[in-house]
Amino acid sequence: MTLAVVELASLPPDGMPIAPTAGRPCGCDVCLAADDWPLIARVAVEYLEQGGDPRDHEAIDAAVRRAGLDPGERAGWHVGDLFDLPIEVDGCGEWVNGRHRTHALRMAGAARTVTCVD
Repeated sequence: MTLAVVELASLPPDGMPIAPTAGRPCGCDVCLAADDWPLIARVAVEYLEQGGDPRDHEAIDAAVRRAGLDPGERAGWHVGDLFDLPIEVDGCGEWVNGRHRTHALRMAGAARTVTCVD
């Protein structure tokens, strides 16, 4: 499995319904699962761009801690999830994994994320 950083705009439409709520563009369960989706994406993107090993859970947890997150809590867990269960679209543009997380990242204004590219 090869992981790479991509622009969220380059991924296909996620097709998720938007459920506006007070103070947030979407109040669906996934969007509400973490308070800072852009930070989650930034930590994963920076880790991979700096040459981090996507299989090194201890190093990923250290990057999560440096960002002020707890690897054992939701936001920290979601960073690791981008490596363990990466966002993936097949060669035909169909979702394999990560459609809901892509939706949450987009709704929160993140620009880039880590995805599986093979």
